[in-house]
Amino acid sequence: MTRKLAAAALIFAFAFALGLAAPQSADAAGNCYFKCDCAGNPLYCCIVNGHESCKPDTSGLWQCPQVYNC
Repeated sequence: MTRKLAAAALIFAFAFALGLAAPQSADAAGNCYFKCDCAGNPLYCCIVNGHESCKPDTSGLWQCPQVYNC
């Protein structure tokens, strides 16, 4: 029983390490950047399969001015 538990723990640790080392998303490829929308909201955008995909930036580190003539 102890041998099976040790083997399972070893397999779990190996799988966990592989999961940490594998690229998680498009930002792992370096295709991501910040930009601002017209309302002054910061966006975090990535190029995924040739298309731009943006989501609101929640880090609070990026601030954008509101643009009235946009």
